[in-house]
Amino acid sequence: MNKTQKERNNNSIEKYIQMPYTKTLTKTDQGTYFAKVVEIPDCIAEGKNPEEAFNLLDVSLKYYFKDAIANNRIIPTPIEVEKYSGRFVVRLAPSVHYQLAKNALQKETSLNQVVSEAIDSYLLQKV
Repeated sequence: MNKTQKERNNNSIEKYIQMPYTKTLTKTDQGTYFAKVVEIPDCIAEGKNPEEAFNLLDVSLKYYFKDAIANNRIIPTPIEVEKYSGRFVVRLAPSVHYQLAKNALQKETSLNQVVSEAIDSYLLQKV
């Protein structure tokens, strides 16, 4: 590989590093922190604190991108929030639908609001 190709690959790696990938952080039972990139399951890291875990994750990402570029592998793109309208269809058991509608009526709000609050509550528990 010549100097120009190396520079191009380094620029590509930096381009990918700057992309808004979804990074998560979880505290382990041992008290360390586990970081990962949702779109790239192979990119993981563990550190003594959140900062170390994310720094090591960035190193893992650089190695992943370098290897993917060198081997002409497809690199997943970040999940784009703009692609999601906020609407989706879900099928429920009629009894669950009934309970949700009854709950909305009691709260004097919409069924949509009750379901949205329930999902928000569920997601907050996962953090």
